[in-house]
Amino acid sequence: MAKDRRSRDQKRKAKLAKREKAKRSRQSSLPATLAYHGDHYKTAKLARTHMETEIAIYEAYVILDRTLLDSDVAAALETLILGLRSGRLPPLSETETVHYAVGEEADFLVENIRRHWALHYQTNWRPPREKRIGVLRTILGTLESKRSPGPRSQSYLRYIAGFLTRKLGVSVQEFASDGRPLPEVEQDSLVALGPPVDP
Repeated sequence: MAKDRRSRDQKRKAKLAKREKAKRSRQSSLPATLAYHGDHYKTAKLARTHMETEIAIYEAYVILDRTLLDSDVAAALETLILGLRSGRLPPLSETETVHYAVGEEADFLVENIRRHWALHYQTNWRPPREKRIGVLRTILGTLESKRSPGPRSQSYLRYIAGFLTRKLGVSVQEFASDGRPLPEVEQDSLVALGPPVDP
């Protein structure tokens, strides 16, 4: 076996290069996140789009009897981001009925967010596609930071429920098929004590 004649410095550099190559290989095998954790899209001009999106999420949470999970929200946001990027979102149904089936919570949420946007943009400024994607990625970043470990996490949903109801006074009222308002669900302590930090 040939003797390694490299200097100590050459061996050290080769070892570091090998480690860096292994690190890049591990990172490339991990799924890339679509989340954005900065403040670039938290502007006054985009605040209404941000708020309409989170109200749509909270509304879906209430409509589904608070069974919606953080993972459902993440899946819906990712679907919207990728759909907007590719330009392949299907046209919204012209009926006012929002369709829902058990196991399709993320699809229901995608439709609800898009309906909120469509209604809002009838009378308000519509941000360019890249800005809307930025808002969705920012919300996904907030979700990642608030989410608890485990598949049944609702920490983000409880966070926005507390923020929207306590800080902004948002209320979602459900109605029966005959038009009568249904009683509001009691909020648990996590909702009532939602942190007073802007999402």
